[in-house]
Amino acid sequence: MGSVRSGFLFVSILTTILMVAQPGRANSGNHFIVNYDQFRAFRDDYRTKKIETNLEVNRHSKFRLIIPNKCKTQGEIELRELAATGMFEESYVYVPSLCLWIEVGYNETRSGVNLDSTLITRLTEDFDQLVIYHIHVGVPLQISGYFPAYRDLVSLILMNAKFFRQPQTQISHQVVIESGVIEYLFRLSQSTNHLINKFTQTGLEHVVAQNLAYFYARDKYKKRYYAKVHECEHLVDGDQKSLSDCFPMKSDDFRLIYRKLKLSNTTGVDE
Repeated sequence: MGSVRSGFLFVSILTTILMVAQPGRANSGNHFIVNYDQFRAFRDDYRTKKIETNLEVNRHSKFRLIIPNKCKTQGEIELRELAATGMFEESYVYVPSLCLWIEVGYNETRSGVNLDSTLITRLTEDFDQLVIYHIHVGVPLQISGYFPAYRDLVSLILMNAKFFRQPQTQISHQVVIESGVIEYLFRLSQSTNHLINKFTQTGLEHVVAQNLAYFYARDKYKKRYYAKVHECEHLVDGDQKSLSDCFPMKSDDFRLIYRKLKLSNTTGVDE
C-alpha cells in the first residue's frame, strides 16, 4: 500500500516571471505577475526550479518541477495517467488561486513518497487554499492498496491542526489512483474540540498538532480505520469498478470521499 511519509526537505531559487500571487497571504481572487524570488515559500529553497508543461514523476533531488497555467481538472487527469501507467509515486501541491502545481515529493518509490513538509508549511503562509496530492501507482492486488495508509491520515493532522479553527484556510489532502481521487479529511468532533481546549489550558497550545497526532496514532484508531477498509474489500469482492460503493467512508473523526476521473481530457469535465 502506497503512503506519504512526511519529512524534512529542501528549498531553492526562482527567477522565472509567471502568474503567481503577490508576496503575502493570497486568497483565491488574487493574481499577480511577480518574480518567484519574491515568493516567500521559495526564498530558502535550494532545489533549482524547472518549469514544465506537464506533471511528471521527478526522482532528481537537485531540481523541483513547477507547472504553471494548468488548472485542477487537467492536472488531476495527468496525475491519474501517472497513477495508471507510472512506476513510482509522486506528490504535488496545487494552488487553486493560480492554477499552479508545485512538485513536493522526494525519495519516490513504487510504494511511497516523502513530502517536503517544510515547503508545504511555508506555502500555507502565502495561500489560504492548497490541495496536497500524491499518487498510488498501478492496480493493487487488493482493494486496500487504493486507500491512503493510516500514517497519511496522521500526517494530515500534523499539517492541518493549526488551521482546524480557521475555516478561511483550507488544506485538502487527496490520493490519486488509476480510476479517480480519494480525498481524506479530518472533521472536528465535540470530543476533539474538548481535547484541543485541554491542551491549550495546560500551556500546550504550541504543540497541539503533535499531541493530536500522537492521540490519533493510537492502535485502536488505526484498527478502526483498517476495519473500515476491509469492509470495503468485502463489499466490492474484488470488483474494482465497484470501489465507489464504499464511499463516503467514516472512521472516528476521519472522512474519505471518492470521485471518478476521466483518463483523458476530451471534454474538460470530470466524470
